[in-house]
Amino acid sequence: MSLSFCIKKQKICDDEIIEIKNCRLMTTVFMCVKKTL
Repeated sequence: MSLSFCIKKQKICDDEIIEIKNCRLMTTVFMCVKKTL
């Protein structure tokens, strides 16, 4: 994992949006995760 990953960003996906609040400076990171069924 890179430090750049802890940047406040918002991504929009057609699948699902997960909000992760576990960064170094308590930043809110939005990651796009594809649902695999």
